[in-house]
Amino acid sequence: MILENLKEGVLYFESLGLLYALILLVLLDYITGVCLAAKNKAMSSQIGGAGIIRKVMIFVLVALSRVIDVYFLPVDGSLELVTIFFYCVNESISIVENAAKLGVPLPAKLVLFLKNVDVEHYEDDTEQES
Repeated sequence: MILENLKEGVLYFESLGLLYALILLVLLDYITGVCLAAKNKAMSSQIGGAGIIRKVMIFVLVALSRVIDVYFLPVDGSLELVTIFFYCVNESISIVENAAKLGVPLPAKLVLFLKNVDVEHYEDDTEQES
């Protein structure tokens, strides 16, 4: 009965598999960040704590996107899916960057894929028209 109520509730995520992927990627990013800090002899509880706060905020924003989907948008699940995908891509890019800084050889196809979905680094076409 509790599970059925949870499934009907606001925090039953439509993209549960993708949410699990995000949880794994967040953990892997944190672990690779700690490894990089250890390699650089720059371990800091203050920096680590700030990293944990940022990771928690990712899940706060994912939950917020679910609330907006359920109560304010006509198409249920679209904002939630985009938000989770956005953070999955960001965490993946960060993991690859950490691996590169650690000296790990990177598969070319993985780097190419992440470059293609990394929209943050593309310039806005409207700026070039001026």
